[in-house]
Amino acid sequence: MTKQPNNLTDKPQITGTIWVNADEIAARFRVSRNTIWRWARSPENEFPDPVRLTPRVTRWRLADIERFEEMRSEALAA
Repeated sequence: MTKQPNNLTDKPQITGTIWVNADEIAARFRVSRNTIWRWARSPENEFPDPVRLTPRVTRWRLADIERFEEMRSEALAA
């Protein structure tokens, strides 16, 4: 039996990419799931674009989310 992932860094990997869903990102930023989708649709926001893996499955690359966090923290520090 395989171990179930228990956090964002312990997610299953596909070709070296860690994928996260809107619920996981919402928990990470302590916002609602709707806010994540609003950020993704907003042209002035630099939030990463989601990736459609199948017609009913959309995810974000964890590396893209981490890069967004870094950019945000640098902008707030400046």
